[in-house]
Amino acid sequence: TVALTNINAATNSISATGTLQTALNGATTNVIIDTISGVSFVNTADLIIGSTTVANANVNTATNNGATTVVTIESAAGTMPPPSSAPPQQAPLAAPSPEQAVESIGKPTSQQIARSHDLLESLPQALREAAREPYGARGVIYALLLDADFTSCQRQFEQLAAEADPAVYRSTSQLHKLTKALPRESRLPLVDICLGPLKDLSPEQYERFRDNIHALAAADNRLSLFEWTLQKVVLHVLDPHFGRKRKRKTTRPAPEDVSTVLSALAHAGSREQEMIQNAFERGVEATGLPPLNLQPWDRTIFHRLDKSLDALGGLPGKSKAKLIRGLAETASADGLITSREINLLRAIATTLDCPMPLIA
Repeated sequence: TVALTNINAATNSISATGTLQTALNGATTNVIIDTISGVSFVNTADLIIGSTTVANANVNTATNNGATTVVTIESAAGTMPPPSSAPPQQAPLAAPSPEQAVESIGKPTSQQIARSHDLLESLPQALREAAREPYGARGVIYALLLDADFTSCQRQFEQLAAEADPAVYRSTSQLHKLTKALPRESRLPLVDICLGPLKDLSPEQYERFRDNIHALAAADNRLSLFEWTLQKVVLHVLDPHFGRKRKRKTTRPAPEDVSTVLSALAHAGSREQEMIQNAFERGVEATGLPPLNLQPWDRTIFHRLDKSLDALGGLPGKSKAKLIRGLAETASADGLITSREINLLRAIATTLDCPMPLIA
């Protein structure tokens, strides 16, 4: 299997360009693949590019010069089968009411349990099996953090080659293609499956795993919402298990802390300023606080979220319920809830020790 991120170029002798995601047709196609030093390919086995299988009989040559492998494919014009279509992205779901969100904390309904089961069953079997044992679970988490950008992904693989257990490195490489194809709404539930097996790591293995998570997320010098969410959920659940104390501010949370989390969720749900402002104001009103100022989504957002969640974690139960109600009101302001909102809402709720089902 050749990871799609490793394919640098593809040229076709008839149509000038072979589009890997659509078809590889024509008499000869030269696929140039950038690899780490020492990797080579043979013409005695099938070559899988994306979801297209190139029969080994059609692979004419495969040469390696250390950093670049050139694979020349010969086939009759028009004979290369089209790849199977990628899994469809799920449309935004009908948003829950704030009351349903609060009532669902730690108490999922039968409908939510059924949806969780269906969603998990839709995952590729190889991912489900890997997520249920410690080596594979680390590979799943690492693979989910691999960047779509070729240069960043190569840097991440170099990090894993140097710091990860060799078996986990191989698992990550094998699972990468599957995690890339996952719909966004399936990724955090997959992370949830990994959490139990990851508790079976030794303290030394966990510290290495923890360091690698941070290194992978930092590889491109910018943190995405999913990277932050994944780290927040994984470390919040696993750190106490391995003796790491959670940070909790002893001072009373400030209204600005509430503003930070509501602002982040409002920005996650829309790019339209008017809709963002409306969602934020509805969330603030639901908490019972006086009007607050909407905060921007900028490069400091995740640092501010970390600080505010550390403070808000010390709220009493009733105050947390009001905050969850405000968050749900913000997410449901337009009547729909996107995967970005779901993931951020669940990460915030998990950090507040108010676990929510997949769809609250």
